[in-house]
Amino acid sequence: MLFPIVPIHKLDQRPGARGVLSDLTCDSDGKIDKFIGGESSLPLHELDGGGGGRYFLGMFLGGAYEEALGGVHNLFGGPSVVRVSQSDGPHSFAVTRAMPGQSSADVLRAVQHEPEIMFQSLKHRAEKLMHTKGGGEDEDDEELNNVVACLNRSFNNMPYLATETASMSNSLSAAISNLGFYYSDEDGFDYLSA
Repeated sequence: MLFPIVPIHKLDQRPGARGVLSDLTCDSDGKIDKFIGGESSLPLHELDGGGGGRYFLGMFLGGAYEEALGGVHNLFGGPSVVRVSQSDGPHSFAVTRAMPGQSSADVLRAVQHEPEIMFQSLKHRAEKLMHTKGGGEDEDDEELNNVVACLNRSFNNMPYLATETASMSNSLSAAISNLGFYYSDEDGFDYLSA
């Protein structure tokens, strides 16, 4: 099935590159290389800032069958939806309605998990880790607050790919990579060192 995919900014510039796209859908071979009009690549603009700039594409008419199945076809949940209408304003369009997509907590609830209990369990583990780590009490309190805030954001953010600013705090990342992880057996959780 072909979906319309087009750049949604830099519309006043002629595309100077062509490309294929990595594909995150569950029913493809990992890339999109067939486009409307029979093209095997998509006209794109050069990236600003040596490849570090942002570049936005719109994919339209995708995901309709997931919505028909209740939106739980995958664990990405429902995306944010924006209704755009043509207008006579300076940009020739107007956003008439915006609805945020599901949070990670919403998706967890849809598959019968309890995100509030999960958050409290992770918070308790972080507190326990900070107490066993030792160090300055004020510094530990600040680090714990950062970890708890990061965990809270993780449950309240959408489960889509995150930018660097929305990813794990340095504290949480270090705790995970340096101190090991837990595994579950029939008797409960045991700690494994890395």
